[in-house]
Amino acid sequence: LAQGPVWSEGCAVYFWAGLLDLDYAGSNDTQAKLPLIVDFKLRKINPVETYVGGDWAERKRLGVDRLVAAAIAKGNAGHMLSGFPELFKSGLPSMGRAADFPQEGFGPFLKSYFMVRQLQELYLAAPVTEIRYEVGGAMMSASAMLKAGKTSSGRVYAKYANGLETWVNRGDEGNWTVEVDGEEYVLPPNGHVAHLADQLLQYSALRDDHRVDYSRGPLYTYCDGRGTMTEFPEMTVTGAFLLRQVKDQTVLTPAPFLAPETVKKLSFGQAVPLKQDGSPAGDAMRLDTIDAGLADLPVDGKAFAYRLEP
Repeated sequence: LAQGPVWSEGCAVYFWAGLLDLDYAGSNDTQAKLPLIVDFKLRKINPVETYVGGDWAERKRLGVDRLVAAAIAKGNAGHMLSGFPELFKSGLPSMGRAADFPQEGFGPFLKSYFMVRQLQELYLAAPVTEIRYEVGGAMMSASAMLKAGKTSSGRVYAKYANGLETWVNRGDEGNWTVEVDGEEYVLPPNGHVAHLADQLLQYSALRDDHRVDYSRGPLYTYCDGRGTMTEFPEMTVTGAFLLRQVKDQTVLTPAPFLAPETVKKLSFGQAVPLKQDGSPAGDAMRLDTIDAGLADLPVDGKAFAYRLEP
């Protein structure tokens, strides 16, 4: 008998659901062209078994945004992506071994982790209670959509028993504008919003016509301006940064470091540079205080992370 989780391929998961613990999220739709209808997956498969990641066709052709959007729309656990055809000469996606790949692969690898890690715990832990599809401006159930002869646009709303709501634009073209907790979000293809009151806000959406990524929850806050200076509630950044609590200390980590930049509008007074093992890499630095008591931190790549202090 197995002494741990039982894992298999996912192409025929409906035969074995409930007997296996995990399946890699695979199908026979090698071109990832079939209309997205998630009802059977969310209502019948998820209560008895966990899918992991996204289909190979989605990973190879469309990259990390597609992988994340597919995982959220289908209620899958995360799968860290690090092999992009345009980045690696082999053209083969890896099974998540970041150390096997050069520096430019770490950004997508980390994004595929931090944009699923804390969100997955919420939708894997609760049954879905409502699923709707945006079709021509109307929100329709799968039954109503099919009876009306409509085709899924890939724009999917789901609500779970714990109150979590997700909106995923898994369509191939066009933006989807949604209102969440009084705020408007513009979701490009493979964009999404997830919200659970007082626990989590996450989005991959357009801000001033450029795409940004944000995840704030109980485990960490992840911000990525994706090359454009972007103001988030915790900081203003161009690149990707992770803010989390480590043994009652607040630590800011480039995710990953790609180029020097100044992290702006931090609500801290000084920073201690850290090595990868968490030990100090230098003396504490007083930060340049700006308006409203906020401060700027120059990040030059010499430290792995920074412990932020009052």
